[in-house]
Amino acid sequence: NRLHAIYYDSCGGTVTLKNTTMKITGFPEDAIEWGGKQNSYIVIDHSTFISDHNRAGFTGTWNMTITDSDVQVLDSVGNGSNGANYTITNSTLTYCRNGSHGLSSTNFVMRNSTLTSDQNGYYGVYVNGDFLVDGTSTMNITGNSIKDDFAGLKLYKGVTDGKVEAGAVVTITGNYCSGLSNNGKCVFENGVKLTITGNHNSKGGATGSHGGGVYNSGNSGASADLTLPSDAVIYNNHATTDGDDIFNNTTSTIRFSAVGSNWMLDGNNQGIEESNDCTDAIDGWYDDSANARWNVHGTGTYHAELFTDFTDGMATVNGLKALKAAHAEAATLEPADITIYMGGDQGYDGVVNDQGTIEKTNSLPEPGYYITLPDKVNAALQAAGIVEGNAPVNLSDYITIHTIGAEGEHNWKLKQYGNTYSEAYNKYIYAIEPEDGTAPLRLTFTQGENVYQQDEFDPSQVGALNNTYTMDVYSELVNAKRVFLQVTIPQKQDDGTSTTNTVYECVMNTEPGTLDVRYVTGDQDSVVTDIVTDVAEVADGSHAYAVAPSGTTYYINDSKIDVTSSAAPSLLFDDVVTDENTPGAQDYSDQLLGHALTQIGTTMQQPLYQAKYLDLVDANNGNVWLTASNPVKIYWPYPAGTNQNTQFYLVHFEGMDRKMGTGEIGAAIDKANVQKVDVTNTEYGVCFEASSFSPFVLMWENPDQKVEEDEQPSQTPAPTAAPTPVPTATPAPTAVPTATPVGVIPQTGDTMPVGLLGGIALVAVVAFVVLLVLRKRKHDD
Repeated sequence: NRLHAIYYDSCGGTVTLKNTTMKITGFPEDAIEWGGKQNSYIVIDHSTFISDHNRAGFTGTWNMTITDSDVQVLDSVGNGSNGANYTITNSTLTYCRNGSHGLSSTNFVMRNSTLTSDQNGYYGVYVNGDFLVDGTSTMNITGNSIKDDFAGLKLYKGVTDGKVEAGAVVTITGNYCSGLSNNGKCVFENGVKLTITGNHNSKGGATGSHGGGVYNSGNSGASADLTLPSDAVIYNNHATTDGDDIFNNTTSTIRFSAVGSNWMLDGNNQGIEESNDCTDAIDGWYDDSANARWNVHGTGTYHAELFTDFTDGMATVNGLKALKAAHAEAATLEPADITIYMGGDQGYDGVVNDQGTIEKTNSLPEPGYYITLPDKVNAALQAAGIVEGNAPVNLSDYITIHTIGAEGEHNWKLKQYGNTYSEAYNKYIYAIEPEDGTAPLRLTFTQGENVYQQDEFDPSQVGALNNTYTMDVYSELVNAKRVFLQVTIPQKQDDGTSTTNTVYECVMNTEPGTLDVRYVTGDQDSVVTDIVTDVAEVADGSHAYAVAPSGTTYYINDSKIDVTSSAAPSLLFDDVVTDENTPGAQDYSDQLLGHALTQIGTTMQQPLYQAKYLDLVDANNGNVWLTASNPVKIYWPYPAGTNQNTQFYLVHFEGMDRKMGTGEIGAAIDKANVQKVDVTNTEYGVCFEASSFSPFVLMWENPDQKVEEDEQPSQTPAPTAAPTPVPTATPAPTAVPTATPVGVIPQTGDTMPVGLLGGIALVAVVAFVVLLVLRKRKHDD
């Protein structure tokens, strides 16, 4: 038949090309057509076959064996192939620009070969029988379905045990309908490099255009079953009706993975004008149903319903589901700044090292967080009457935190930070508590490139009596966009009697907070004692104690956030930093004493003295610095050689906390506001009232000193200080140190910027919570 290049009649037969090159071009009918018999064979062995600009390439259900060959079917008016059974080994096949189907087959088995199907009018590749692509093969299926509602790769219901083996590379991009359409049962094994992007299904007509990337739909009541690899790349596909990236029909099952960590949207609007698709980072799978398309930026109704049903990073969906790889608007979680003293107990157990492993610690405080919600979520809270204007509101009943797509699922809840009050600087502060066996939210503590697990530091190395660390949520899941804040807003129905919940998913971004640690010279047990409400509770006279009036409230740092019932408000009674307890420090004792003597209103012949640094802390929360609602009474234990009959004088160096450089100490002493404090001798020690804390100097006359009237020494002038870097602290002095006479190095509690309390093991990386110093920033609710 001169209209066909090769035509087999109804008897069947075999066409064999061996070590041959054949090119068939320009025939008004087919390059090779069969006569209708199943026993028709084409064998192409170590050969090149080209069909170019014919009506069709291979027509009929040929049994084709292609080995070590190059087969090209190009620019056919109709099909490149129509229904053949392919067994392909060590070969290259190219089916491009054919007017109808590219490669249409019944059985398709490919080993160590490459198939390219590009710009065909209908299906790029169609299979309705055996389907196997081995791990050494590659399929490139691009730009197909130009003319009508077909697909890039179509696996029809005759595919009952399809398989793409690990190692295979399958790329399905830029097709003008669904990239992968499945009516059968097929497994893409883990290890298959599967990419399905840039496909756009807009040709569905009256039945709708579903699943731009993957359309998994049973046919004629049959169920489809599709398994995709754990690292499949499926995003930036589009469908006019629903399921931009994945559509799973009512009778079907699909298994797929969480989104990748570096996926970005392409800015196309998926055929929905009001959606205004963007170029933002993708953070999860979102509902993309026909009547509720994903929409975050558009003018229509905000819709970002996150799909979270993952186990070990994989999801199994049975029944109707339309999804898009997209993102929610971002909420920000920011640890509130906080100041602590070294050496606290009962701290936060979420500090992690640089590998993300939790390091159990009891020295760092429980973190508190600011939360900033997107404008649209704030507007929804206002519309529901939960938020009014710019007034801060406790949203702990409306917000939860969870992870998706990670190994294991994690859930946390919010609670207000503080016992009765949790608002500072027009912003609520929240603690984050784990639920259902979840570990604490992990936090890291860093300085430069170093990650820390301890809060101890050497003043001589940092050049200050305080050290600053950056605290942040551990970045692994956050950077991978796996952590979400879920905001659930109850909405009243029109009848006013019932409510439904509107859920907003917000991917979590983080901002760092600052942890300021103040130095302490002594160990925790020797310098920290409980605050009591009755002096009778004072255990002995060997330690200092504070007695607070009943009803006193303690606040975290200088905020108005009160401590919880688990707090242990305590007095910090530490030696002032000197060269005796901190190698490399300057001796500021004479300078302190000289200023103190000028305030007592009397001349002392040879004064003895002790210098201490005082403050309030929560010993059960990492020695967080506290302030109190009432003044407290301090009981200073009698120094050795003194008793209730000794005349004492006390001077307070106001405002000298331990937040200064070691080179600034001398000047700070000279400029300090020095105030005499009234004292009373009691059976429990020297008593005085204090409402602010920093260095105090206690003085008394040496009872053993005999000095003639004309030999009375003058008051010791304050020498000029020349501070040097302060090295690490030495072990704590005894609880009741002996008094230091003038001219001898005293135990100065805080002659330098005092305030760094007892060695708090600074644990670096903590899981998800950071306490707060509450900095004055303006944030949304």
